[in-house]
Amino acid sequence: MLAWLNANTGLVSGVASAVSAFAAAVVMCATIATVTLNRRLAKENRTLRKTEGDPQVVAYATINPRVWAAIDFVIANIGKGPARNVTYTVLSGAESLTKKEARLFPSGVKFAFLPSGEQLSSTMGMGWDLLSEPALPPFEVELTYENLAGEQRCAKFSVDVNQFNGMYRLGTPNDELIAQNLKKIADVMEGWSRGRLQVETMSVSERKEYDAEIRQFMQECGAQQD
Repeated sequence: MLAWLNANTGLVSGVASAVSAFAAAVVMCATIATVTLNRRLAKENRTLRKTEGDPQVVAYATINPRVWAAIDFVIANIGKGPARNVTYTVLSGAESLTKKEARLFPSGVKFAFLPSGEQLSSTMGMGWDLLSEPALPPFEVELTYENLAGEQRCAKFSVDVNQFNGMYRLGTPNDELIAQNLKKIADVMEGWSRGRLQVETMSVSERKEYDAEIRQFMQECGAQQD
């Protein structure tokens, strides 16, 4: 083996050079890949940090939590940053909204500030009116708003109230129970007033004089009996 290597020194040197060149190419490719990956990660981190502080405003329909069978139109900020100059436009379905007398926010109004986690809601109407035949078809709205840096955002949403068709509620919310019990108390108190409940008021001094007269009367009665 040693004799063969000594006899083929040129070949061995060429193979060694080729291996070194290949290894250098592999290292260079790995370095380029690492640099590219680091740049991409840095860019994604910057985008993520920027997104975490950006608002995200959405529009949808939901059941009113306080009024049974009422349906609300909601504009909510589900992002982590506040939104400024929030406005909306009905892109399609405006005629159906008018026919159903659905109540939305005034068109063209800009809401100056919508904090993170807050929402704006307007009762569109009662479910039995909006879902009666022909039911209100889905309508599309476009939201426009800005972040604190003044960068404008725009998004489109399809709002459909038909998703609540056939939904029923079990039980009674606590606020309704409280209202019912207060009404019962008011009815009882009104019955007192109709029954002309006699209530007499007397001051402390008047009460003392009254007690003194009663004692004097009792004493006179006792003296007459003796």
